[in-house]
Amino acid sequence: MNITAQTLSIVTGSKACNANCPYCVSKMTPCSVNNFKEINWRNFEIACDLAKMSKVNTVLLTGKGEPCLYPSHIMSCLLKLMPYNFPFVEVQTNGIELMKDSFDTWLKQFYTHRLTHIAISIVHYEDSRNKKIFGVNYNVNLPYLIKKLHSIGFTVRLTCISIKDYIDNAKDFGELVIYAKDMNVKQLTIRPVTTSEFSVNKEVLNWINSNPPRDFEGIQKTVDVNGQLLLPLAHGANIYQYRRQNVCVSSALTRNPDSNEIRQLIYFPDGMLAYDWQYEGAVLL
Repeated sequence: MNITAQTLSIVTGSKACNANCPYCVSKMTPCSVNNFKEINWRNFEIACDLAKMSKVNTVLLTGKGEPCLYPSHIMSCLLKLMPYNFPFVEVQTNGIELMKDSFDTWLKQFYTHRLTHIAISIVHYEDSRNKKIFGVNYNVNLPYLIKKLHSIGFTVRLTCISIKDYIDNAKDFGELVIYAKDMNVKQLTIRPVTTSEFSVNKEVLNWINSNPPRDFEGIQKTVDVNGQLLLPLAHGANIYQYRRQNVCVSSALTRNPDSNEIRQLIYFPDGMLAYDWQYEGAVLL
């Protein structure tokens, strides 16, 4: 099998999460992660070998829950990744754990061991609006957290899910772009809330179907017309310069069955290597 991929996603931790997002993609897709115990390092190395052969340039430490609940797991992965010299290593997080002063030591260790980007999940630039979606545990002061991460040296990405009555039209997206620029956020991604083709959680599916963005097409058109296309990605997302801000307009779950170029390789702690979140049959190892 000759394939190329852009990203190696490494699932860290377990299904545990300190947020309660009503649109949670992880709750909709099949899960082989139960209680985190031990990582299959043999298969991890095989996954990294394949990623290098597949011309992967980015490793994303993600989870079926919240990755930063397991900082030692993240640290172990970073140590194992270092010999492979992937240019970019990122972690996706809701930011809750990162607000704790006790987590600062971990952040500095992550930076020393070549974590380059921290992608913070949001639905809005206002903390109070985020709290309504992420749940009672959401304690993130976004300006404070961004400044803290910048002071350590990380590149920060804001990853916004577009849902009804939040950032779901061109005007509100323009305000988010201004916010990102003012906060010196280097990268901003927006994608519409998306259902899995075969959702295993009907409650989440029903919530998403009731709360689609009102005019995501307006966001896309505005960026297409007024931005400068910088880089088209394999899975249909595009990176633009828009109002002097790096902006990626994307979708949550995409796949092109007619191409040998896939969005990502996905490695699970138990040793499974897959290439699609939705299909249990999309297994390589």
